[in-house]
Amino acid sequence: GIEDFLITENSILVYPSPTEQNSMLEYSLNKEVEISIDLYDSKGRKVKSIMNNKKQEMGKHQEVIIFQDGLAQGLYFIVISAPGEKASIKIIR
Repeated sequence: GIEDFLITENSILVYPSPTEQNSMLEYSLNKEVEISIDLYDSKGRKVKSIMNNKKQEMGKHQEVIIFQDGLAQGLYFIVISAPGEKASIKIIR
C-alpha cells in the first residue's frame, strides 16, 4: 500500500509558487532515512543540490529553497530522493 513508500507525492508541498526568491518545501517521511533534495530545470538538468544524503527522522520536515539570481524564470522541479525511491514537485520561478 501507499504506507510502504518513504515519501509520497501528496505529502510534498511547496509555497509560494510562483516565487521570486525563496520558497518553503514541506515533506513527510514515514521512517528515518537518508535523503537528497535537488532542484532541476525544465530540461532535466540539475541546477542546485539542496541536501545531500542527510539522515532525516520520521515525520514532517521543512526546507527553504533559495533561488539564486542566476536562475532564469520558468518551471523547475524539486526532487526528493531516498534509497530506491524518488518524488518530485513542480515550482515556478
